[in-house]
Amino acid sequence: MKTCVDARYELTVYFNQLYGELFDLLEDPDEVHNRWDDPSAAALKAELLMKLLFAEMGKEPVPMPRVCGA
Repeated sequence: MKTCVDARYELTVYFNQLYGELFDLLEDPDEVHNRWDDPSAAALKAELLMKLLFAEMGKEPVPMPRVCGA
């Protein structure tokens, strides 16, 4: 599993699973109401998933592309 936490939200994704967890830590500090499947949170979930993806990608070295004649 991987978890992304910012000042307000916590998103957890499980390996090879279509379910996860999305909590609004400001409105739900006890993490009782999972908003993963909440249609009104779909855009937020997509944003946090991209944030998590970019953070994971940032852990890998990025090779410089070869440029002919450079």
